[in-house]
Amino acid sequence: MAATRVTLSVARLARVRIAMRLVACCAPLALVLTGTGSARAAGWTVERAPQPASWTGAELDAVSCASRTACVAVGYDRPGNIPGRPNATVPLIERFDGAGWRVERSPTLVDSALDGVSCASRTVCVAVGWHAGGLLAERFDGQRWSIQRIATPGDMNPRLANQLTAVSCPSRTICVAVGAFNDSSRMLIERFNGQRSSIQLNANGGELDDVSCASQNACVTVGMTDVNSVAVAERFDGQRWTRQSVPQPTNLTIPAEFDGVSCTAADACIAVGSWAGPCDGCEQLALAERFDGIRWRIVNVRNPGMDNALLSVSCTSADACVAVGGEVTDGSTALPLAERWNGIGWSAQAIPNPAVSVSGLPPCVNAGSEDSIADCGDFIDVSCVSATVCTAVGLYTDPAPVPLIARRS
Repeated sequence: MAATRVTLSVARLARVRIAMRLVACCAPLALVLTGTGSARAAGWTVERAPQPASWTGAELDAVSCASRTACVAVGYDRPGNIPGRPNATVPLIERFDGAGWRVERSPTLVDSALDGVSCASRTVCVAVGWHAGGLLAERFDGQRWSIQRIATPGDMNPRLANQLTAVSCPSRTICVAVGAFNDSSRMLIERFNGQRSSIQLNANGGELDDVSCASQNACVTVGMTDVNSVAVAERFDGQRWTRQSVPQPTNLTIPAEFDGVSCTAADACIAVGSWAGPCDGCEQLALAERFDGIRWRIVNVRNPGMDNALLSVSCTSADACVAVGGEVTDGSTALPLAERWNGIGWSAQAIPNPAVSVSGLPPCVNAGSEDSIADCGDFIDVSCVSATVCTAVGLYTDPAPVPLIARRS
């Protein structure tokens, strides 16, 4: 978490998982099935999420759904009432029970945030992130959230950026978390057994941004190397983690990166991210690759905007996935992006523009960002419980960031 999140051009979207994503002011927003002031397009509905009682900023960065009526979203809140610390952040957790979203009580840790969450059931969830230069994990037992004991690498420097970016729980007792430390110079993988964690990988090489476990003995994590700046994948077979051979897009002009991955079996994974190619006027293109148990292959993905990035993907079967991110449509307006994989190809989903469809939001105009982009929203994470029911979290910015939560049916 070495950078500060500012107005989102899609050229920077692929870096959000490892960035600190601290914003000057924001209010959670949600895409859900129904609700006052909501808007629907092709099954997607968007509306505001509940706000903490005291806040000057908030953001939701990850979501996990155990069922269509049980979801948890996590991020951070900037309460603004900590003496001498107007910009200090604390973890934010929100829960959906089928009727609506509400803010959950959780341990208050100053200078902290949650970046990933995974729920093995309605009553068992683990969330991960960072705290004051160190690593953070919290666990939900069906009644309350509590701090999870976590192993700390002996060579981690607390003065540098360190964080767990994602977690995947294939069972109620087993979870795998990934991240990076020492300013994204070292990759980190930890395994939780319900009581404590152990370090499985501590290696030079870059950052790990997402992880997906089809079972406790079949996991894949993805990210980007720090040397050649290319997309990277590691695979766990129950015994060890092994670096995978990943094809890179040709004619790269800026780094390729994986930001999301979802596996429904040991031989069925989809990874998404972004890269920049040789097209005239295109800064960034969406990237998707498919793993069949033997090798990774690039699959064609839609790029509806001038700039495009996919930040997360959720699959319920090998031929049913939804990927989300953002696009810059005309060089000056950023909008949420969602695409669906049917086993053969990707198709873009229609998303309502939050600026014109959600009541209470200010007009979407450029707020003076360095790249002259009016940020009308993007999606950061998605969780699907079936081929037709998905929940996403995202962000609307103008003049200040306004986080959203989302659902497709």
